[in-house]
Amino acid sequence: SILIRPGEGKNVLIDGGPDKTVLYKLEKYLPWYDRTIDAMILTHPHADHVNGLVPILDRMKVKAVLLAGSEYESEAYAAFLKKISDKKIPVYIADDGRDFKLGETTVDVLFPFENIGETDNVNNASIVMKITNGEDSILLSGDAEIEEESQLLGLDLDADILKAGHHGSRTSSTTEFLS
Repeated sequence: SILIRPGEGKNVLIDGGPDKTVLYKLEKYLPWYDRTIDAMILTHPHADHVNGLVPILDRMKVKAVLLAGSEYESEAYAAFLKKISDKKIPVYIADDGRDFKLGETTVDVLFPFENIGETDNVNNASIVMKITNGEDSILLSGDAEIEEESQLLGLDLDADILKAGHHGSRTSSTTEFLS
């Protein structure tokens, strides 16, 4: 889970981790009076990314959710989608044309290029985004593996910080992608 605080009291939460630990961390790092997530981004619906988001939906105000749009069946993901629906939170499906600004910070969605739908490997349907504030930038690659990384080659991937794909496993971070 990654919390981005781009200023002006805005909060962007990317993924939720495998359990409700993220909720306790948010309560520790956010001011007591700030219980709003302006944008909740689920890079892909595996349990180690979605499980921690349901308790946040229960305890905090979430203004919008960005999803990869891939089809995936799991109890945790179904509970997450139901909670969003019950709370009538606006949901947006990521594609490379869906960028947004929060104050001086730009979130540039690089992948997916279009709605993914059904896929054999939801890791390779991960939302990849570049967050820029002034001259500082972070490239967040979800659990993108080699196949997704190869599709991104040729885009502006230059960043000050890289959140390595798929937790830094051997299925990602090819030499070409890192270059």
